Amino acid sequence: MVQSGPDDLSPKSRFMTLTHNIMPVSTIPYHSIMGNYRQTNDTREMSDGIVPYSSSHLDHAVSEKIIKAKHSVHEEAETLLELRRILRLHLEQNPNR
Repeated sequence: MVQSGPDDLSPKSRFMTLTHNIMPVSTIPYHSIMGNYRQTNDTREMSDGIVPYSSSHLDHAVSEKIIKAKHSVHEEAETLLELRRILRLHLEQNPNR
């Protein structure tokens, strides 16, 4: 049975087993914003303290922003600025929406 919450994100959970090969639809652009609290630019060592870079990175993202932050990267002002940039980019590319 698929559970909800953090248990679903365990690498051995049924949810992760069922969805490990699912990627975003190629016709829909997507962006990544992730935190890195470690003093390194080596993606093999980067982490937000809970999720390593290797788990948060998505190939083929239109952009990827790594912000000096822990897991609560969504609370950072730099994250909001990046979201604003992405939304403005979307509006410029789709002016009739």
